[in-house]
Amino acid sequence: MELVKHLKSIRVAHKKNTAGFAVAALPLPPEVRIPLCQHVGKPCEPLVFPGDHVLVGQKIGDSEDRLSAPVHSSVSGTVIDMIKFPDLDGNIVDHIVIATDGKQEPAPDIKPPVINTTADFVAAVKASGIVGLGGAGFPMAAKYDIMPGSIDTFIINGAESEPYITADHMTMMVYAREILDGIHTIMKWLRIGRSMIAIQTDKPDAIKQFDELIAEKQISDISVVSLPDTYPQGEEHSIVFSCTGRRFPAGKRTNVVGVLVSNVCSVLKLQQYLTSGMPLMSRAITLDGDIVAKPQNVEVPVGTTVRDILEGCGGVTEEIGKILIGGPLTGIAVPTDEYPITKRDHAVICLSRAASTTIEETACIRCDRCVKACPMDLVPFEIADAWDRRDLEAVKRLRADHCMGCNSCSFICPARRHLGYRIKNAKEAIRNAEQ
Repeated sequence: MELVKHLKSIRVAHKKNTAGFAVAALPLPPEVRIPLCQHVGKPCEPLVFPGDHVLVGQKIGDSEDRLSAPVHSSVSGTVIDMIKFPDLDGNIVDHIVIATDGKQEPAPDIKPPVINTTADFVAAVKASGIVGLGGAGFPMAAKYDIMPGSIDTFIINGAESEPYITADHMTMMVYAREILDGIHTIMKWLRIGRSMIAIQTDKPDAIKQFDELIAEKQISDISVVSLPDTYPQGEEHSIVFSCTGRRFPAGKRTNVVGVLVSNVCSVLKLQQYLTSGMPLMSRAITLDGDIVAKPQNVEVPVGTTVRDILEGCGGVTEEIGKILIGGPLTGIAVPTDEYPITKRDHAVICLSRAASTTIEETACIRCDRCVKACPMDLVPFEIADAWDRRDLEAVKRLRADHCMGCNSCSFICPARRHLGYRIKNAKEAIRNAEQ
């Protein structure tokens, strides 16, 4: 099924260099650095300390807060340190450093959960430690803790509209059957009547594969939706509107319009947890960039540093100019390769100095391109100007808090103004003022 309605969007050069590269196993790193906060919400408290021996899948951090997700060890080995290190948002977070022993012994209590009720299902989702793997990092259990029957449409997000990134695409190609099983499991316990697997038209092989499997299995409650090949189709406001024609208020969750959205890898990891009992301890990422020797998709133990990922994949061909964790439009540039991969990180992009040179801003020419590109119908240049004046009242009036953070405005601006960066700072200022 192909839908033509969509929010305002832009076209970007894909550079999907790793399309067709199956997700490969990464060599085990000598150590991992696992953050105790890899999600939206409250950080976990440590359950292990230096000198403790840990096993794969063992819970090493937890919180009783509803908006949180437990943290598990991705390796077997010995805890050698507890360090404080900034996350991608600049918050100082506790990290557990584990020296790997190469054995990858699983924890003895790993077994599939017993589920008899919806409450059991939500508790199992919580125990899995899964968060939104598309980058949002919202705890899956908090998203699924809803009244059964209150959702009529489940959207599985396979859009992957950022340049370079193909990990979701390749995951769909290999694990389509398990993904379908996971969808039906979620539909059963949350009493959802229909599901849509939303995939952009630049992935015709994935669309074809799901269509054929759905026909083969004679599935009537799951369909495939072909999304326009534009950016940012994977953001929730965009994907919900493209699939259902519904719009939900900024700051609210999709369930207010009867829709639940989950990334395709989140669905797969949950299904694997329900059948094996192994919680989230690794994830698929795309490694790419103009100086990466061997661009590829790899399954990475949570806590593996960018440095170890590069070493395990052949390194780089020249000096690194910039490291991005995430895609080039919404990812974060980090100052060192010591940053570890967390549950919510789906790509590492390494660029040369030439490719990462920042073009100097010039004055706004009032061309209106940022307005025409904004999916949320904002006026980005006016918000940016108000923020430059530190006029919070104007920033509020211009609805800066409605920004989805896609950075389409910055991408499309001929003056190369950092509009998205300014709007993000304005949103933070509004939030801090309200608190």
